[in-house]
Amino acid sequence: MRDALIFAENIEVTPLGNDMEFFQHHEVRTTRYRLTLPQLFIQGNTILGLLQGKKCEADYIRMPNLTLDMLVDSSKRRQEDTSSKNSPSLLTSLQSQIQLDSIGIDNARIRYMVMNTQIDSNSSGYAIHTKGLRASMRDTSIRTSSIEVQLLPKNDASTFRCGEFRASIRDSSLLIRDASYLPDLDVDEYFKADNYRRTRLTLQVPQLRAKGISYLGLIKGESYKARVIEIQKPVFGIQVSVFKQNKRPIPKSLMPNEIMRDITSVIRIDSVHAIDAMMLYEEHYKPSSKPAYISFHHVNVAINSLTNYRHDGDTADVHFTAEFMDGGSMNMNMKLPVTSPKFTAIVSGTLGKTKLPNLNTFLEIAENVRIKSGVCQSASVSMKITDGKALGSIRILYKDFNLAFLDKKSKSSKGIFNILKSFLANTFTFKSSNEKTVMGL
Repeated sequence: MRDALIFAENIEVTPLGNDMEFFQHHEVRTTRYRLTLPQLFIQGNTILGLLQGKKCEADYIRMPNLTLDMLVDSSKRRQEDTSSKNSPSLLTSLQSQIQLDSIGIDNARIRYMVMNTQIDSNSSGYAIHTKGLRASMRDTSIRTSSIEVQLLPKNDASTFRCGEFRASIRDSSLLIRDASYLPDLDVDEYFKADNYRRTRLTLQVPQLRAKGISYLGLIKGESYKARVIEIQKPVFGIQVSVFKQNKRPIPKSLMPNEIMRDITSVIRIDSVHAIDAMMLYEEHYKPSSKPAYISFHHVNVAINSLTNYRHDGDTADVHFTAEFMDGGSMNMNMKLPVTSPKFTAIVSGTLGKTKLPNLNTFLEIAENVRIKSGVCQSASVSMKITDGKALGSIRILYKDFNLAFLDKKSKSSKGIFNILKSFLANTFTFKSSNEKTVMGL
């Protein structure tokens, strides 16, 4: 039966009864599966082994459409770990009975949900939609033409999308194109969904390449290792609804060292490079209004020796260059011990010549002031951070600085009180230039 073909239609695998009845019959945590296959094609050199109860060899399995729905009842206790026993797993059993060259799924929809039947019937999880999925057992690779991962329930969740996706275990490589992580709600709807201050994050990555990946450790969840990760032209956005109050108490943000210490698996990445990136930070002071923003263009970031494995040394070297607010060239270097119990870092950096009025896109809205003229000739910073406290120096060389206070409503510098505040600030608070003071050392 060489070059034989098996064709099946309308395959369904589903439990008898509804979900509640299914979980009532299990004392331990069990996953309920529902599988639908409108069509199934199996083509191979021989399928005689399948009929004889022996090993089945197939060249290709194709499923034009697949729908898989999984549901877990979190109220049930977990089953005792039996991995130490000599009972073969389902995957091991299948591998011993079936030998495949490749699998193709043209259109797959997979949903994984978790619910607690003892409390309520609300469930949460994620949904995955892939197109053009191809898995090759011969060269141990997988690729898709598109992937979409969405958190459930939707409401104000975010969705991960990407175009081409290729992962090769044999080559230890990864390629992702046209990836994005975007909230499902626009800015106004996202802020409206919560009575407290929120931060909306967006990320778009045209291309990501990784080499030297240890897929075996990744699959087992024991380690995350790679030789190099390269991210081309990413765009990162931060939007904050400052017109709303913070939650009380204000949630504490984890620092990099705290995040790395909490990860039990070994992380070892030789180098990470972000090339020609863009970063945009926005503060929204009113609903549906123009935000105050700060931008960084042509950002290049290099992180070397990123690891939480203390025997290899846990200090990461970070190098950052960017164009700040369409003007000044910014350079920064940082040494960051990523597994230190307290946040510690050594930071140094410089900023080149920058037109100070470029900062008005942020200052006019956030602080109700306008820089009418001025140039930052140069700036430098050098500091050491120990236990979150910084000690160091900041030097700024500027000239022709002139500041105007604005009316909060009209954003105009006119009016006797605004003129008076601007005069006092420029005359008694700031010198118009400090070139002589600095250059006369």
